[in-house]
Amino acid sequence: MKTSRVKLICDTGVISRAYSNFENFKSIIEDLSIKYEICITTTIKIELYRWIYDYKSKVGLKTFNAILKSINSLPVIKLDRKVCDVAEKLTIKHHQSGVGDLLTAAVSIDKKVKLFTINYKDFKTIPRINLYLPPHFQ
Repeated sequence: MKTSRVKLICDTGVISRAYSNFENFKSIIEDLSIKYEICITTTIKIELYRWIYDYKSKVGLKTFNAILKSINSLPVIKLDRKVCDVAEKLTIKHHQSGVGDLLTAAVSIDKKVKLFTINYKDFKTIPRINLYLPPHFQ
């Protein structure tokens, strides 16, 4: 019987650094993927598309296409009505947070999935969020 891995949402900064091999993020993600199913949210996917199209001229067409294919292979946790309701409630106390961060936090909270982000300070004050901080970052 196949056992399923626990899901882990990786934020835009984590994924983009892994693809650009910034400070060994690629190996961190590879290590995490042994234990976790690496996921993104709809919001993160949109942010990654924006990032890769801005990055395209720096990496060339072949690398661009490989990264785009990899982004498209990541499981996506979709926004739904319940997630949007959570995001609306978060906005009341965290109105200075970005829309992307609020939606990502709402998915993490509603779906009870840990979030790995390099922007820990942007999320640490959000109640009920379960942030993942790998040993490399502690």
